[in-house]
Amino acid sequence: MIRCLFVLASLISGGAALAQDLELPPLSPRATVSQQIGTVKVTVDYASPGKRDRTVWGDLVPYDKLWRTGANSATTLTTTGDVKIGGKDVPAGTYSIFTIPGATSWTVIVNGNPKAGGSDHDEKLDVARIDVPPAKGEDRERLTFLFSDTDHDSATLDLEWASVKVAIPVEVDSAGRAKADIDAYVNRATRRLAEAGKFRADNGDVPGGLALIDKSLALQPTWYAHWQRAQVLAASGNAKEAYKAAEQAMALGTPLGDAFFAKAQVEKAVAEWPKK
Repeated sequence: MIRCLFVLASLISGGAALAQDLELPPLSPRATVSQQIGTVKVTVDYASPGKRDRTVWGDLVPYDKLWRTGANSATTLTTTGDVKIGGKDVPAGTYSIFTIPGATSWTVIVNGNPKAGGSDHDEKLDVARIDVPPAKGEDRERLTFLFSDTDHDSATLDLEWASVKVAIPVEVDSAGRAKADIDAYVNRATRRLAEAGKFRADNGDVPGGLALIDKSLALQPTWYAHWQRAQVLAASGNAKEAYKAAEQAMALGTPLGDAFFAKAQVEKAVAEWPKK
C-alpha cells in the first residue's frame, strides 16, 4: 500500500513538472523593434497576432473602435529622450499605444499608462492623439511594427498588417539635445580643470595650477573658476589679484542663489582681503 502511494505521488509530481516545462508556440508571439534617432532610442514591444485565414480589418479588428494595437497585454512604446509623435510632445518614458482603425483614417493614441490594455484605457492619461491615413501595405500574416526613413532628426514608425500600412511620424530635436549635452560637458570640463588647477597649486606648482585655472576660464568664465583662482593667489601672497578674482566670483555667483554659490565664503574673502 505504501509503495503504491509512493508510485502515485511520483507520477503526480512528475506530471506537474512536465506540465510546467511544456512550451508551445504562442498564437501571438512577442516582438520588439528599436531604432536610434539621433541620441534617442525608441522601442516598441508588442504581441503579434496572425491573420490565420481571418478577415482582419473591419472584422477581427472592427472599424471605429478602440484597439490595443496588438494581442494579449498592452503594446508599449519606450523612448529614452523627449520626442514628437505626429507633432505632439511625448516626454521620455514608457507608454501604451492604442489605435482607432478606420477605413479612411486612423487615430493613434499614446497613453501614459504603459500597462493599459483594452478597457483599461483612461483618456485623461492620453499624451498624444494623432490622425493618420492608412495606405496600401504588405500583405503580412502577422502584425508588424518597423521603422523606416530614419535620419538624425526623424523616423517613421510603420504599422503593417494584412495589406494595410499606417505611418506614424517620430521626430527628435537632435540639434537641441546635442547643444544641451555639449553645454553640460563644457560645464563639467571647466569645473574639473579649475579643481585640477587648485590641486596642482596646493601641491607646490602655483604657475601650473594657475595655468589650468586660466584654461578653465578661457572655456567658460564661471564663479567657481574665479574663486579657485582667488584662493590660489591669496595663498601665494598676491592679495590684490586675489581680491579682484573674488569680486568676479561674487558678480557671477550671486545671481545663481545660495544653493549653487558659496556666497558666505566669497563674501568673507572680499571683506577680509585688502583691495590693494
